[in-house]
Amino acid sequence: NGRTMDTYHRGMEATIPATLAGLPAISIPVPHASQSSPVQAQAITGFQLIGRPTDDAGVLAAAVAIHEAR
Repeated sequence: NGRTMDTYHRGMEATIPATLAGLPAISIPVPHASQSSPVQAQAITGFQLIGRPTDDAGVLAAAVAIHEAR
């Protein structure tokens, strides 16, 4: 929602809900269009994929599919 992730703890605000709900989740880095690697990014961008309870394999399969499509 446009909030700056200026500290590690600020970033945790985005991940804690899935953890507390017991849902499998993975963060997928998305590079800026002008950069070839997310490692080169000044600010980390990406999205969090959250799955159904106990569907760890489904979340990982989706992450792999997204990675391969990029």
